Amino acid sequence: MIATPDHVLVLIMAGVLFVGWDGFCLYDLARAKEARFLPKWVWAIITLISFPLGGILYMLIGRDWDRDV
Repeated sequence: MIATPDHVLVLIMAGVLFVGWDGFCLYDLARAKEARFLPKWVWAIITLISFPLGGILYMLIGRDWDRDV
C-alpha cells in the first residue's frame, strides 16, 4: 500500500492534534497547585506514556475543576 498525499496529510494533522492535546494537558497540569488522587509528576508520566488516553484520564479524574487559576 502506497501512502498518497491525502493519507500523509491526515497523519500529519492527527499527529499535530495529539501533540497539541498532550501539550495542553501538561500545561494545565503545570499550572495546577495540586492534582487529585496522584502526585502531579505521576499524572505527567501517565499523560506522556498513554497518549492520548492519559490526557483524557487526567482531565476526567485528576484535574481539580474547583481550583482558582
